[in-house]
Amino acid sequence: MANARERMDIGKARLMDRREGALYCGLGKASFSAWAKQIGAERRFGRRVLFDRQVIDEALNKMVIG
Repeated sequence: MANARERMDIGKARLMDRREGALYCGLGKASFSAWAKQIGAERRFGRRVLFDRQVIDEALNKMVIG
């Protein structure tokens, strides 16, 4: 479980790793990875995989707005 400092730091960077993304969305790591890949938020830098917060926010807004 993330402590308060980790939760505060999540909102600063545009790109997040899998753990940060899962915390940000309130999902498990595997579910988050699958969903983020499906919506096109996955960004690969060599072997490193990061997730774009802007794409995630847009997808979440579409889900809420309809």
